[in-house]
Amino acid sequence: MKKLQFMALFILCILLCGCGSKAPVKAPVKENEAKSIDYSALSDDLFSYDILLDGKKYTLPVNFSELEADGWSIDPASANKTIGTNFYVINIEVIKNKEHITVSFINNSSEARKLNKCDVGSIMTFGGAGDSKVSAVLPKGISFYATEEEITAAYGKPSNIDTSREHCDTYTFLDPNVIDKNFQEVEILLDKEKHTFYGVELKNMYPKKETK
Repeated sequence: MKKLQFMALFILCILLCGCGSKAPVKAPVKENEAKSIDYSALSDDLFSYDILLDGKKYTLPVNFSELEADGWSIDPASANKTIGTNFYVINIEVIKNKEHITVSFINNSSEARKLNKCDVGSIMTFGGAGDSKVSAVLPKGISFYATEEEITAAYGKPSNIDTSREHCDTYTFLDPNVIDKNFQEVEILLDKEKHTFYGVELKNMYPKKETK
């Protein structure tokens, strides 16, 4: 009887251990994890407007078809919008696996087009807020949760620092050769308390060429 009890306890322990060994939940990318991410495809220049988004490289402006091929879709509320020639729209959500980023669309063609036929001129994401699983890596391997020191070591001092927001400070980096600072800039948001990379808006609204 004791042997049976012992065997029963032994089996129970195995079952409990098995239940406890679930697949680990993927944590947000921390500042030191950028070293393990292959960002060699990115330029070292912040103003190349390169970004790795969920491991995929994009260079702004980029035709939306590239994001679409990687599983991103325009929020249904905006999917049927049309942009006139040489116009743009901002703050449009695109979605993948229930995660979202915010983008701006530009139409440099000679005719009105639906959003999915236009270029993406800016990408905004807040993965460092802890409520998003979208990863983002900038040139020189800077990713969410990077420290203020790591960011300035990589890119130098920002052109402007805005501390007016409640939860984060905005570090704006401008290319010295920028055409128009309203349409070409990189804004890196730092958590106000932790001083770590909280969010980013990468913006280059000047199209390379007309898309067909």
